[in-house]
Amino acid sequence: MAFRSASLLVAAYCLAALVCLSQVLAFVAPPAAERSLRGSPEAVAAALGVAAAALPEAAQAAEKWKYQEPSEFGYSGAQVGVIILFVTFHAIG
Repeated sequence: MAFRSASLLVAAYCLAALVCLSQVLAFVAPPAAERSLRGSPEAVAAALGVAAAALPEAAQAAEKWKYQEPSEFGYSGAQVGVIILFVTFHAIG
């Protein structure tokens, strides 16, 4: 009887090792990231400088920012609805 329980234990260890090994061997590495800038850093900086010099108005804000007082409540009806849905669905799940 001791031999049977020992062999059963060895079989369970082998099965666990096989499952772990299959998980390790099934791992697929992510693809290598491509370089988005194909030129040298100096060429990229020169191109950006030329673009900035050609369109100086694009660098300026269209309108000066003005401070606006917040409303009394602070949230719109749509924002309150999204918050209620968020809390409800997370409370359910």
